[in-house]
Amino acid sequence: MAGLLLMVWALLGDLPQVQVDTLKTGQAAGELKQMTPTQIVVGNRMVPLTDVLEIRFAPPAAPVSVVEVILNDESRVTGSQIVLSSTELRLTSAELGTITARKNVIRSIRFAANDTKLDEAWLKILARDSKKDVIVVRKDNKLDFLAGVAGTVDDQVVKFLVDGEEVPVKRERVYGLIYQPPAATGKPQSIIDLQGDVTLQAKQIVSKDQNYEVILASGVTMTVPAGQVRTIDFSLGKVRQLSQLKPTDVQYVPFWDQVWEYRKDIGPLSSPITLGGVAYAKGLSIHSKTKLTFRLQGDYRLFQTVLGIDDMADDTGALGDVKLTISGDGKPLFESDVKGPDAPRKVDLNVTGVRELQILVDYGGELDIADWLSLADAKLVK
Repeated sequence: MAGLLLMVWALLGDLPQVQVDTLKTGQAAGELKQMTPTQIVVGNRMVPLTDVLEIRFAPPAAPVSVVEVILNDESRVTGSQIVLSSTELRLTSAELGTITARKNVIRSIRFAANDTKLDEAWLKILARDSKKDVIVVRKDNKLDFLAGVAGTVDDQVVKFLVDGEEVPVKRERVYGLIYQPPAATGKPQSIIDLQGDVTLQAKQIVSKDQNYEVILASGVTMTVPAGQVRTIDFSLGKVRQLSQLKPTDVQYVPFWDQVWEYRKDIGPLSSPITLGGVAYAKGLSIHSKTKLTFRLQGDYRLFQTVLGIDDMADDTGALGDVKLTISGDGKPLFESDVKGPDAPRKVDLNVTGVRELQILVDYGGELDIADWLSLADAKLVK
């Protein structure tokens, strides 16, 4: 029966098309026909999970979500509606449907949509050492917080206990809740990236019908529709693509009153990142003048990338001129002019102990046209 179902899905075009990076046996591409705790089947090829680095899926359109929940295993789930009882979380997610989880596996809940102006303040509060729960309230363009005990949450009210007294706070005033550090979890087998900025730390993933049954390192179980998966990373965090990290700070200087936002895993013309005729599935495309800051927390040894002016920025290969500076904790690690005619360049930087990595793509000395620098296959290695 299972073989008949796979045949029917193939005829209907429902099996996901994937590309698989492996450690020893090269790249595999085709339909992902099966996944078990020990192997995957791509097309007619069986690949042991011990040889799999990453599985990349063709993405559907991503819905917009507001609520963000981070679990104690660092899984990140987004949704539109949330209800929290004294013991259980229920989150309505466009990617995953209704998710339920025990309250004691929650690390934080952010009720507001992503706001770059407040991201840094939120992350600083999140990083604080607190033995109590914390409620974070937005006041104009600033965040304030108070320690206590988090209670129930519905569409209207967040209940919070301060000095033994329960205080109901209007949900619209609350930016987020941060829970006292929960118990440690087991190690994940893989990291699953979904649409909608969802990241799951999976202890086990098994294909079932047209979905994946996932057990998180925190013990939460969920059903993941195959069509929502972007990548499955089996490198266990030893290699992290820079495009998978959200910058803690993004600064733009408009070019002719036009802001060109940086792009993740795509080139300047919505085509693959391309350098020297070679297309890359991962990386960043950054226009001058842009400064990106990433929080590394000293977790990585190396930063590696292939850099150059993207082939798609100018089909003549003559334009594009930027100055690139890569810094660690404010100290320059790499500085160079990069021009359109230059050959792609491999860069391998020591970032041992670096807590903040900054990438500045500045104006070059020539006319600032086609200034699209690509950092292809930009990755951090532990």
